[in-house]
Amino acid sequence: MKIIEYLSLLILGAVFLFSAIGKILDPELFFQDVLAYEIFPRTIAIAGVLFIPWLEFFCAIGLFIPYFRKESALIISCLNIFFIIIISIALIKGVKSSCGCFGAFSEEISFTAILRDVLFLALSLFVYLRS
Repeated sequence: MKIIEYLSLLILGAVFLFSAIGKILDPELFFQDVLAYEIFPRTIAIAGVLFIPWLEFFCAIGLFIPYFRKESALIISCLNIFFIIIISIALIKGVKSSCGCFGAFSEEISFTAILRDVLFLALSLFVYLRS
């Protein structure tokens, strides 16, 4: 079981670190992606663009620090639930845009993105419960 736990930590940490860095390096692109969802007003979008990537970054690092692992996994779980909800809303609305998940490496909003986030949610809950 330890191997599965370590793999979960490694995958989750790497994915959220990669995601955060892409958004931190190009906040304008992330801002445009957030606006394209047509869900948030500009002021909320600006706050999210400034806050979420750094939250992802510190939580990804926190996964590798035993003292912060449980809290980091819980926050990542909450982020994944949030991402699943907003991508679902965008899909229902018929939004055709980049998901903004990985900066310049983001794919279009799709059901696949929701499935990916469900997988990350399962991994983060597993890490949370094992910590």
